[in-house]
Amino acid sequence: HSLLTEMGQVILYGPPGTGKTYFAQGIAEAIAPDDDHRMLVQFHPSTTYEDFFEGFRPTADSTGGLSYTLSPGPLRLIATEAANNPDEPYVLVIDEINRANLPKVFGELLFLLEYREQSARLLYEPDEAFQLPRNLFIIGTMNTADRSVGLLDAAMRRRFHFVPFVPDLAGRSPISQVLTRWVAENDELETLPEIVDKVNNQLRALLGGDHLLLGPSYFMKAGIDEEQLRRVWRFQIEPLIEDLFFGQSEHAAQFHFDQVWAELGQPALESGSDGRP
Repeated sequence: HSLLTEMGQVILYGPPGTGKTYFAQGIAEAIAPDDDHRMLVQFHPSTTYEDFFEGFRPTADSTGGLSYTLSPGPLRLIATEAANNPDEPYVLVIDEINRANLPKVFGELLFLLEYREQSARLLYEPDEAFQLPRNLFIIGTMNTADRSVGLLDAAMRRRFHFVPFVPDLAGRSPISQVLTRWVAENDELETLPEIVDKVNNQLRALLGGDHLLLGPSYFMKAGIDEEQLRRVWRFQIEPLIEDLFFGQSEHAAQFHFDQVWAELGQPALESGSDGRP
């Protein structure tokens, strides 16, 4: 909240399954409890300025003909509401923000992200001076495991605070020890956090970084046991790892469930570490 208050916008970044969107929606609701004061949009490669802010859209008239009307997009709509209610907070959540061409999507609004007190002339309404109100906060989420999307350019990057949602053991990330606490609080499969941590350490060593690891939300399923873990692993984790090690089958093979369970899961259960009655 302090980061949002300071700059107006943040990006939560990390691999899939780390709760970025879940947290973004939760913090948005905490800041702006009124449903009408929050909005969520998801970017994709075809998202444009016209989709996000405003542009001409076709409308059918009474005779069946088409005309084009300047129509507001999500940002224009929520910015107008925020400007009309300056004492109330508003939050726009942009899921998968790095999937779009951000300089093209934001256009002249890129300037306004940094200078909330100033105004800019709009692409489709050059006679109008537009401001982004200070009571409008923007939260973006960014998946660092998707190599099909581009990196943010420096101009865009310096206009956001970046909060890492990366599995780690050092306690630097908001999701540190989330799975361990969840298992303890809900009396779930006790060996689960150890399995995930050790696999992530192996992935970290092989991939040379923290941004292609396994997030805890894959495994936070009530009553999870070996059978359910096997299902999650085979149909979600193994395809992800095979993609990470495309063309390197020898590396992917070491993360197949049977091998992981034989090395990390079954021995722990046999030693009595699973706290189940």
